[in-house]
Amino acid sequence: CDNKVIGSLTLINNDTKYFDTSKVLLGILGRSVSFAIANGAFYSDDSLSMEPPCIFDLFTACMFFFIGKSILIAIYWFMVTSTARFTEITVSCILQRYRTFNQSILGKFAYSEIVNPITSLINSITDDFDLFIALFISRTQFLLFLYYALGVRIGHDAILSDKQCLTDPQFVTIGDHVRFNMGACIQCHTFEQRFFKVAPAITHHSSVLMSASLVFPGSTLDGRNRLLALTLVLKNDRLPYNTHCSGVLAQKLQ
Repeated sequence: CDNKVIGSLTLINNDTKYFDTSKVLLGILGRSVSFAIANGAFYSDDSLSMEPPCIFDLFTACMFFFIGKSILIAIYWFMVTSTARFTEITVSCILQRYRTFNQSILGKFAYSEIVNPITSLINSITDDFDLFIALFISRTQFLLFLYYALGVRIGHDAILSDKQCLTDPQFVTIGDHVRFNMGACIQCHTFEQRFFKVAPAITHHSSVLMSASLVFPGSTLDGRNRLLALTLVLKNDRLPYNTHCSGVLAQKLQ
């Protein structure tokens, strides 16, 4: 099949149907999905050649690592422990909100606008926060308070698994009594046509995301939905009220 991209863990057999070129096949069984392929995205003989390593990139990565650790050490060196922890949380939340400020306005970015020296420095600082603080507030109400600070709209009596369960907090809306099992994730961004695209995802009340289930951007769970383990809700899908779904791609169970 020419000009096609086949996703990871996709099953292709004689029953797989595809008619148009330049399509992305995903799922078990594989089928066309609503992702766009960039023009010239396929390999050419020239694209297989490896570029020599860049000393500047190595130096930049080491410098950002040093700056991030220096900020963390300075916070804990000049403040008492309780104040230092609060300061680290505040600095991390401010930096993460700064990093995502323009995303809710524009919604589409070139790769260089997302991966640049400023975001690399912010990531270096916030990685320490994820390791030393966020890890210990998983599945607690403190995690909800953190997500409130990052811009998530969360209802009452929601339980989230860890900080990694929402990759783009400012685009997520979660209703009352929603439950996340370990490994469940809502992702509100994709890389398509060499662009970083974001879209909101909404999970209405009393929904349950079981282990390793994944919800893509633009999706809506209408309420009382149950995603079984390893379920993929594709981009812009809408799950009807009071349904159980399973599979890659998500399908309603009888």
